[in-house]
Amino acid sequence: MRGFRASRLIMAQDPFTSFMPEALALARTAQQRGEVPVGAVVVHNGAIIGRGYNLSRTNADPSAHAEIVAMREAAVHLQNDRLDNCDLWVTLEPCTMCAGMISHARIRRLYYSVPDPKGGAVESGVRFFDQETCHHAPDVYSGFEADAAALLLKEFFAMRRPEPNGQTARRHRGSCVILSPARLNRVPENTHRWCAASLHAPG
Repeated sequence: MRGFRASRLIMAQDPFTSFMPEALALARTAQQRGEVPVGAVVVHNGAIIGRGYNLSRTNADPSAHAEIVAMREAAVHLQNDRLDNCDLWVTLEPCTMCAGMISHARIRRLYYSVPDPKGGAVESGVRFFDQETCHHAPDVYSGFEADAAALLLKEFFAMRRPEPNGQTARRHRGSCVILSPARLNRVPENTHRWCAASLHAPG
């Protein structure tokens, strides 16, 4: 099903609290450290039990995406590899690697801000949760704090544009997130919901 606006979603889950502001704060920390500005939190029973932001370049670890860092911390907190009663909030559509861990961890709900048409794997690319080999798929919601998340990414990638002297700004490596400012301008106006059983790209 598609076309759920944020207001309808909030009414459907009473009480409802968005944890995307906390994820955005973590994304800003990543930006300050020269990492792709993506942040994530894991929520259990209304409380944050895992926090993460991109650390791939800092830790020389290609797996250190925000979602994975947050889910690892949550698993340690619960002393359990299954996070089946937990929700994940992240500022960018997860890539294939992160979608795989979301599935293995049995995350209950996934919320993200903006799509990643080139590197994402939920509504974009391989649509991981719609594959027959995917053993678990969360409920997926997108569009929360989309403008703020898109602006962070736009500012980051603007630093990589060629400068007037012909030189290119310093590149930041270690993340599969690749979004151009032009793509970030095409953020969906409405918040959409993709059900795990029937995942479709937005029209």
